[in-house]
Amino acid sequence: MMNNPSTPNLMLLIIWIAFHLGTLSPCEAKSDNLRDLGSENQIVYIDIDKLPTKITHEHKPVFDLYDAKRAPGSFYKEWHWGADKCWAGSVLREGVVAYCLPYAKLGQHISVPYYHQTDTFVSIGPCIGLYVWYERKMNRFYLWSVCWNFTNVLGPFVGNPNIVLKQSIKPRKPERQFPGVSLSAISQRWLYEDERQARMPRDEHYDCVHGHLSGRAIEQEKLNTFITRFRLVNNSKTDLFYLANNSRNDPIGYTLVKFQRTDLDRAQSRYYAYEQWANVNWRPLPHGSSVDFEVVERSWQARELFYAVILNNEPTLWDEIELLGKYMSMFRTFKNELGLQPWSH
Repeated sequence: MMNNPSTPNLMLLIIWIAFHLGTLSPCEAKSDNLRDLGSENQIVYIDIDKLPTKITHEHKPVFDLYDAKRAPGSFYKEWHWGADKCWAGSVLREGVVAYCLPYAKLGQHISVPYYHQTDTFVSIGPCIGLYVWYERKMNRFYLWSVCWNFTNVLGPFVGNPNIVLKQSIKPRKPERQFPGVSLSAISQRWLYEDERQARMPRDEHYDCVHGHLSGRAIEQEKLNTFITRFRLVNNSKTDLFYLANNSRNDPIGYTLVKFQRTDLDRAQSRYYAYEQWANVNWRPLPHGSSVDFEVVERSWQARELFYAVILNNEPTLWDEIELLGKYMSMFRTFKNELGLQPWSH
């Protein structure tokens, strides 16, 4: 692993979201104060600029400025990788207290000249969750997150994290509603309108699945791949921004099967959307404007779905808005061809 933040590993995130405080190992601290730091329905943001430190605040990237030059394993006499269980089975060094905070997120203030923003709060990394190690005798602590994909911890920060972290919480934005902002499906079509274009050769590979998809499986994927055209409209009185794919300026998003969601659900989905694209950025959506874009999907049944795009009233990955548009997935079955039975899933 390089000492350089990069696109995080998706599997590590899935592990990270799955763990909860009830899985703390006997060697981990179980502080009531920090156990209450955030919840599934209220993610907590920690402002790194409010954390006391003896580090000189220079104009450096956060991973350069706060690089402690030590890895998470340095806090343990015996360390076993186990992010999903708060390093269960590991043995802490004497005088070290460790915490797992699955509902906390670290952020910082930056300037964004492109958007003429001089003091914008942004999250450090797109996913949720922090690890904390506190050296009691030195009265200092360190922070780390799996999704940073950064070998070393950040710090040291001065004080007891039970007190300092709660004093450094960035207030969340109030619940925001933007009447007149909508996302709707305006048309749908098959990728292959003529099913004959999707048919695969009836050769020895058609039902062969040795190390690759069979021709039959590829055929069925092609036959049930459809395209939905969406329209994102801002008829509110507020200028907004949407998270976009830089190569086409299309909004990036994700498909959902349910409408009711927790704060953690939304954060996890936004992470997945962010993970899918190597290069994303915020694009303006002025009031009175709209943008059309297409989403290619495949489905094995006709059902109601929701597509979500990511909006904000400022171009930051902090307290973004998840805007949902309802639509129906497409599905089709076919008559037998050359004696073959229709494929079902």
